[in-house]
Amino acid sequence: MEDDPTRRTVLTTTGTVALASLAGCTADDDGDGNGDDSNSTDDSNSTDGDNATSDGNDNATDDESSLVDYDEDASVSFIEPTEGDTTVGGVYVSMAAENLDIEAVEEGVNDGAGHFHVLVDQEPVEEGEPIPSDDGYNHFGDGSLDSVLDLEPGEHDLVLQAGDGQHRALPVTDEVTITVEEASLEFVGIEDGKTVSSPVSFDLEVEVDGADFEIERANQTHQNAGHHHVLVDHDPVEVGELIPSEDGYNHFGGGSSSIELELEPGDHDLVAQVGTGTHIATPLIAELSITVEE
Repeated sequence: MEDDPTRRTVLTTTGTVALASLAGCTADDDGDGNGDDSNSTDDSNSTDGDNATSDGNDNATDDESSLVDYDEDASVSFIEPTEGDTTVGGVYVSMAAENLDIEAVEEGVNDGAGHFHVLVDQEPVEEGEPIPSDDGYNHFGDGSLDSVLDLEPGEHDLVLQAGDGQHRALPVTDEVTITVEEASLEFVGIEDGKTVSSPVSFDLEVEVDGADFEIERANQTHQNAGHHHVLVDHDPVEVGELIPSEDGYNHFGGGSSSIELELEPGDHDLVAQVGTGTHIATPLIAELSITVEE
């Protein structure tokens, strides 16, 4: 993508790009997960998680044009996680910038602008070099401000680095070291392969090591927290992607862990998956199959 001088915009004000909460499913006080009060979403803040292959580095070239101009006071920072955090159930990443416009790569290459990348256990990329599309390099070319990363248990170094519309690295970074602990999601009160009657009732329970995990209402976004979703006859949502608001995707934005579903007779596959307050899928997933009797 060539640098088009007619489209350049020079940033002249100082501001912080703040996390915009997804409208998403509103809190579902009765926890039934099936109504229109719990599962509407706003794709304007959709994320692509570990998506180096989806928008990745496809636009990176050996273009010899100069790197975009950027404010010498430009900075980026992790809102979440913070230095030394212990995380479970996926690493919730919330990012901000000052003196730098965060925009999607489809906006082109513009002065004073770029998008976020999160490097996992990698050194910052040298200024002007293309940020790779390899494992450990997470591109947020859609202009996302938050996402979830699925990382192996252990200690990890995270680097937040801005890149321009061609994924060329800017020397604008932030770094934190975190520890990831194991966690799992379980169905309680229902067994795989059983025949049950409708409405189908069960509980969901998060088992964690090393840190607490809180089931909270939708539209709250914290590390080690989220709310339940139950997918009926759908595959799990890819970590870092928005959980849809379509039929078969039941959101429990009221923070309930006790679930009740009205299901048609026949065989059904159930997927329980925790999402963040902005409805981004986490790796906390449990699956089972049941038969609903006539």
